[in-house]
Amino acid sequence: MPLPLPNLDDRDYADLVEMARSLIPSECPEWTDHNPSDTGIILIELFAWLTELLLYQTNQVPEKSQEVFLQLLKGDATWKKPENQSLQAATKETILALRQRYRAVTVVDYETLVMENFKVGRVKAFENRNLTKPQPTDAGHISLVVVPQDPFAALNSTLQTDIGNFLEERRLLGTKHHVVSPEYVKVSITAELYLESGRVFDQVKAAGINQLKQFFAPLLGGENKQGWPFGRAVYISEIYQQLDQIDGVDYVKNNVVVEVESPGQGKVPLRDYQWQAHQLVQLDQPNLTHAGTHN
Repeated sequence: MPLPLPNLDDRDYADLVEMARSLIPSECPEWTDHNPSDTGIILIELFAWLTELLLYQTNQVPEKSQEVFLQLLKGDATWKKPENQSLQAATKETILALRQRYRAVTVVDYETLVMENFKVGRVKAFENRNLTKPQPTDAGHISLVVVPQDPFAALNSTLQTDIGNFLEERRLLGTKHHVVSPEYVKVSITAELYLESGRVFDQVKAAGINQLKQFFAPLLGGENKQGWPFGRAVYISEIYQQLDQIDGVDYVKNNVVVEVESPGQGKVPLRDYQWQAHQLVQLDQPNLTHAGTHN
């Protein structure tokens, strides 16, 4: 929706005369004759009339001036409106071009530019981080974690280079960026299920495995189905919740075991793991067993 133009012609002749009259006592106290026949009043009315004409002209922006404004917006002093294009269409085209994101300044800029110009599944940018180093904290660096459309596949090196070159022209001076693959933390889940009477365990097991995989999926997981959040911890209570809502599950036995294993580390209990902001979950095949049937 276009912004409404301000009305610069909001005072008429009578307003201007009255405004000038009201200033006489404070500006010139010895002036006491305010009758229309007074020379000073005649001059006030004359100047009010001339001012009203100027205000009217101020409210009218000629086409030539609008073309000059468009030249300034485009940054091209030689630009001319095409003969087959109306001034209104040229203005709309220029404004739409200005609204398009080009510079990469904030992390949102980086994420949006990559998502709009490359076929990737998901992007997360981290400011003051250099994820190519063991100690990633680094002022002036931006790291972009790019999740491919096939999330667990390796990030294509050509795509990685293309994204880096694309952002090079758009970054701020002094900023360095790094395009990296996601760092996945393997999560294994072991749980025992009590089933409702008459349920087939293999069917319930398959539904439970699918439910957990969808919940932790990098692209469509999480509570909002927009992908499991980067750096978000895994909670056992949520695993109980996901399994309890499976059709055929009566309840989950209170001994769910969750272990995690990040790159270069062995498996550790969930409670002992410190999640990093750039990490995602890679769920191993859940180990669901039949604990019994509730009659």
